[in-house]
Amino acid sequence: MSNIVLTSDFIGSIKAHGAATTKATRSCKAIYQQAIDLGIDFTKETMSPEQLTELKSTIVLRFPADAQKILKLGAAKADGRIAADHDGSRFNSQGKAKNWNYWSNRITRIIKDYKTGLEKFQRKEARIASGGNQTRTLPERLNEELNALYNAVIGADTDKLPDNFEVDTVLQNFQALAKSAGFTLVRKAK
Repeated sequence: MSNIVLTSDFIGSIKAHGAATTKATRSCKAIYQQAIDLGIDFTKETMSPEQLTELKSTIVLRFPADAQKILKLGAAKADGRIAADHDGSRFNSQGKAKNWNYWSNRITRIIKDYKTGLEKFQRKEARIASGGNQTRTLPERLNEELNALYNAVIGADTDKLPDNFEVDTVLQNFQALAKSAGFTLVRKAK
């Protein structure tokens, strides 16, 4: 039993965080539904260069003011300047500076996350529309995750793998598992 008393501020923060998380989930769903309605998938195949530029400039608005300034300057003029994140950190978990490259890559990552999120949303909606529920079935989960592992092993740098890691044996075992589960492993193009 604990003698710690939960303050009303703490409880209020938990409630606020819950409300913000719910709001974010709902807004993501709205974004994905609007993307479907507009026929876009967050790639250059469905969005013009001008639209992608506008999307990127909108994403930048969620960054701290110093990061926005660095991005406006461009890589050359930013000259290695660092901008602290919202939490005050100036370096990422690997110790790399949050400079122009970091913030520029973050924009790209957010767009990629939107693309991936849209794909997952569409799969979930298709499952629901076909009479299923939101949760992947075991065969669906095996298919997706085994394919990801299969391609990770194919793309792995063999020099960095342990000496006892037999790539061919692992790939054969993945293929046998896929066959027994009733799906085919697909090698992704590079």
